[in-house]
Amino acid sequence: MSTPTSRAGYVRGGLVGLCAALVTATAHAGAGGGAPAGSALALLLIVCATVGAVVGGVTLEGRYSRAALVIGALGAAQVLGHVMLAVSSHHEHSGWLLTPPMLMLHGLAATGLGLLINAVEYLYVVCGSVLCWLRIFAAGHIRPSSGQAWRPTKVVVARPVLLHTGLGMRAPPLVAFVSA
Repeated sequence: MSTPTSRAGYVRGGLVGLCAALVTATAHAGAGGGAPAGSALALLLIVCATVGAVVGGVTLEGRYSRAALVIGALGAAQVLGHVMLAVSSHHEHSGWLLTPPMLMLHGLAATGLGLLINAVEYLYVVCGSVLCWLRIFAAGHIRPSSGQAWRPTKVVVARPVLLHTGLGMRAPPLVAFVSA
C-alpha cells in the first residue's frame, strides 16, 4: 500500500538528483569551465540521476540519519559530477585539484540543500497525511461506481442446531414419540 511516507523517498531522490546536477553545472560554469553541453551534460545528468535514485530507494527512520544521508549524497554527487565534467570536457581543465575554498563552498551547498530537501520531505509527508485524513471525512460514504450492476445474492446461513432442544433438524421423527 502506498503511503505518503513511502512516496516521500521519490521526492527526496528527485530533489537530490536535480539539485546536485544544478549545483555542479553552475559551479563548473562559474569556475570558468563553461556550461556543460552534449556528452558532458549527459554524463552529469546520468551520474546525478543515479545518485538520486539510490538515495530515493533508501528508507531511514531517524531524522538525523536521513539528513546525513542526503547531505552525503549531495556531496558525493557533486564530486562525481565534477570528475565527469573534468573527464568529458575537451578543453584543458586545471580543476582536478580541489582547492579549500571550492571544497568549503561545495560542502556549504550540500549542507544547505540537504537540510532544505529534508524539510521538503517532512512537509510532503505531513501534507500527504492530512490530505488522506481529509479525504476520508470529506467523502462521507463511498458510493459504488455506476458501471457496476447490483445483483442480489442468495446467502446461505447454517442454522444453529446445538442451541435448540430436540425439535431441530436432528430430532427423531415426531411419529416415533407418539406411538410409544
